[in-house]
Formats: sequence, C-alpha cells, structure tokens
Amino acid sequence: MKNATHLVISIGVALGAAWSAHATQPPDPTSSDGSYNTAAGLYALYDETTGSLNTAIGYESLLRNTTGSWNTALGGSALWGTTTGTNNTAAGSYALHTNSVGGYNTSSGSYSMYYNTAGSLNAAYGFSALRENITGSENVVSGAYAMYFNTTGYGNTVSGYFALEQNTNGYLNVAVGYEALTANISGASNVAVGPYARVSRYRARTTSRSGLRARQPTRAPSGWGRRACKRPRISPGSARPI
Repeated sequence: MKNATHLVISIGVALGAAWSAHATQPPDPTSSDGSYNTAAGLYALYDETTGSLNTAIGYESLLRNTTGSWNTALGGSALWGTTTGTNNTAAGSYALHTNSVGGYNTSSGSYSMYYNTAGSLNAAYGFSALRENITGSENVVSGAYAMYFNTTGYGNTVSGYFALEQNTNGYLNVAVGYEALTANISGASNVAVGPYARVSRYRARTTSRSGLRARQPTRAPSGWGRRACKRPRISPGSARPI
C-alpha cells in the first residue's frame, strides 16, 4: 500500500510538471486564423492572428506580427516589432528589429535597419547598414555601417564600408567606395566614387543658343575631405548596440 501511494504521488508530480511546461509554451501559429505560416524558435510569431505566408526562424522572430503577411525573418529577434508590415525579408540577429508597418524591405546582416519603423522598399546588406533608418525609403545600401545614421533620407545608392555614414535626411545621392561621401548629412543629388571620395556636384545652366539645360560639373566645396566620423559604439560582449 505504501508503494502504491508513492507511485500515485510520483505520477501526480510528473503530470503537474508536464502541464506547467506546456502552459509556458507560446501558441502554435498554425492554430491561429492565419494560414501557411512557419515558425521555428521560442516565441516566433507569438502574436500572430490573421497574417499568412510568414516564415519566422529564431528566438522572438516576428514576435509581434498580427496581420502582416509574406514576411521572412531568419535570426534571433529579426522583424521583432513588425505588426502589419508585409513582404519584408530580414536575415541576421536583430535585422529590421523595430519595423512595424514598413513593407517590401530586404535587410541582411545583424542590426541592419534595426530602427526602421515605416520605411519601405529599402535594401540593406551588411552589419548595421541603415541601422538608424526610421522612415527613409527606396535606399539601396551595401557595406558595414553604410548609411548608419540615415533616418529619413530616400533614394540613395551606397556601396562601401562607412559610405554615406553620417547622412540623415540627404536624398538621391550616389556613394561608392570606402568612406565615400561619409561626411554628407543632408546634401542631395551628389555623386562620389572612390575611397574617401569627395562630392561631385552638378549644377544646371541654360545655353544661350538652344535654351537646353546642360549639366555642368562644379568643384567640390572646401572642407569635404576625409574627416573623423562618429563611430557607433558597441560594448564588448554585448549583443545590442549602445
């Protein structure tokens, strides 16, 4: 009788532990009203309601998504804040982390487009590329820390480590090369090609005979050489930037 009592108690303890473990698990996204969703990782697609055709792989990836669809998040906390955004692809830890309603973005690299909320149609490749972007759209960026401080600038094409790094709201710029156009903040329609390249500006003038507007190059303004840039600080051993 004593052994039987011990057996009943052991079974009760085991069942209680199993129920406790089950109660702490996030809901299965396939049981929501959404369809064709795939989630792998603790709390992936945790808040999913009616969104469809989403793929979330990694801890807390697409955690806050509710109605957004056609999103792909690969990496811990990738697309973490997306709620209604659609057609986003984020590959890398914390990529597009705070994106909420932005759509049609492609972000590859840890912390790339980290603070984006409503910016759309951006492509960012590289560690912390377009990291501070909030609403800027239609930017194409390739290179670690490229366009790091951009917030609202749009239509920029950038390739190179730290290229156009300090740009915040400048638009329609082209910067190709290591630290190309890195000191530009709000300038527009500039072209800089080559390592530490200065700006190459163009101004329109009217010809006296035909009235057609020709593009005339002008000299770069003084002081546009290489200068010390504020670098992002990431504490040693920390996963999140300061």
